[in-house]
Amino acid sequence: MINPYDFEILVKKPTDLIWFFSLFVPFSGFLYIHKSLHWETIKHAFGVTTDVMKVCIPEKERSKCRWSARSHVFIWVVTIVASIYFQSWLPLLYIIITILLGLLIIREKTEMMDDDDDVSSDVTD
Repeated sequence: MINPYDFEILVKKPTDLIWFFSLFVPFSGFLYIHKSLHWETIKHAFGVTTDVMKVCIPEKERSKCRWSARSHVFIWVVTIVASIYFQSWLPLLYIIITILLGLLIIREKTEMMDDDDDVSSDVTD
């Protein structure tokens, strides 16, 4: 069975272009929270079976997905509560900075791999 819906395609219709370009504006994700992976994770944590879950995850493995989502949401809640309790931004920054650094490292590695491919193609020409 071939699924015509590809979850990796970001722009499915012309109006999604506005959403796509808003991803490059800081804090614009709050305007489109219903389209984010965080919203999907929250749904899974509360036991909602989404379309992505139906298509991509076998029936037997869905409980593992829900428990993984619950652990992520638990970490988010503990971080927010700790920030409020200690009246400090540091707990939130520890989570946000690690995510940003991880994204930067991944981006650098993929750019280095792309550069290596360019060099090897020049040598073989």
